[in-house]
Amino acid sequence: MKNSLIKLILLNVITGIILLIIFYLSAFLSGYGSNITHLSQEKRLFIKFAIFHCIVNIYLLYKLKQINTISIFLSIIIICCLYLFAAWQFEYF
Repeated sequence: MKNSLIKLILLNVITGIILLIIFYLSAFLSGYGSNITHLSQEKRLFIKFAIFHCIVNIYLLYKLKQINTISIFLSIIIICCLYLFAAWQFEYF
């Protein structure tokens, strides 16, 4: 159980980092960083990436056969922490 939770945490962190890199690239290519008037669109794109990460997380939980209360709760906390930290870094607050 402990080994699979550590694996789940690492997979969520790696998935979050990969999605944030893709977010950086897609926001840059969309031109959101060039003008402050695109900030609301950039925030919406950020929220879409967070929701996509939750969907990927459900798939990972299913694939690892870890769909239980502890895994779901731990995954939600990890995803929230990752995206709150990223939002703080992007100065969305």
